[in-house]
Amino acid sequence: MVDWLEVDTVLLDMDGTLIDLYFDNFLWNQRLPELVAATRGIGVEAAREHLYGHMRGVPRPLDYYSLDYWSRYVLLDMVELHRELSHLIVYRANACRFVRAVRATGRRAVLVTNAHPKSLAVKDARLDLTADLDAHYSAHTFGYPKQHGEFWSALARRDPYDPARTLFVDDDADVLTAARESGIDQLLCVAQPDSQEPKRSALPFSGTGRLRGDHDVLKSVRLDKWLWAARFFKTRSQAKIAIDGGHVRLNGKRAKAAKEVKCGDMLDIRRGSEDLAVHVEAVTERRGGATAAAVLYRETDASIAKREREAALRRAAGSQASYGRPSKRDRRRMEQLRQGRSRR
Repeated sequence: MVDWLEVDTVLLDMDGTLIDLYFDNFLWNQRLPELVAATRGIGVEAAREHLYGHMRGVPRPLDYYSLDYWSRYVLLDMVELHRELSHLIVYRANACRFVRAVRATGRRAVLVTNAHPKSLAVKDARLDLTADLDAHYSAHTFGYPKQHGEFWSALARRDPYDPARTLFVDDDADVLTAARESGIDQLLCVAQPDSQEPKRSALPFSGTGRLRGDHDVLKSVRLDKWLWAARFFKTRSQAKIAIDGGHVRLNGKRAKAAKEVKCGDMLDIRRGSEDLAVHVEAVTERRGGATAAAVLYRETDASIAKREREAALRRAAGSQASYGRPSKRDRRRMEQLRQGRSRR
């Protein structure tokens, strides 16, 4: 299992790790042979064997992944073929949630892929996956695939990281071996890169059927620490005072500051004049900016509506301050706002 206390950086493969490998398998193993067969007047199986044979003998290692190379070889627009099948580009189970949970804890999430930049661009246009990452690199930028030690040396020069405090997740055993030889301590091999294929067994590295989401990054954290990290209170001391004063309820019950909070828990928080009800979406011990805090929780629709009504009520009350005591009509309108009704 991953020792998250020893991880600062998470390096992630794209195809078969973040993105379901079914897209690439269908494109290269089914659709491209069909198109080559049609243009050359041969059977699909013959076209498939012809392509596989050529793949094994490409002039340079990165040509295997190059859309430009294959466009020239098969006389087809491989980028356009990617776009035509882009509806098949989907995240693997929980992959997006996993990446966001990693970043919510203050760790870096970096994409490292052998995919050609044009392939990455099509997939990014479909999923906007780079928006959730701290950085992303194609092996074509460095001139070596991830199976080569030179790739890892070049990556470390471009984006320095501590191999002893890095986790790398990939679906290719040869790539993971090269990463281990470069000094990366923690490695995970994806057991089911293609959702339409059975899970692989007897993996040479620790296997993961799917990236399980935030509870895999950190299972739980103290209530006072979570409230501080989520920026509900400026300090942990303030969070503890609120908890001890009964202003924070965990799953409908009073709790102590040391009570552990986990994903899926429900919190009712009284902060000043505001009452909030939030679902815990991720846990972390690190306090970041407002953007990082926002992914830790989701406020309920009822809570948002109530806060908006209360804000409107306070504005209505404030507008009467310079005119003395509210009239009976004013009080009736204020009561309507409290109850969420609208009258004319």
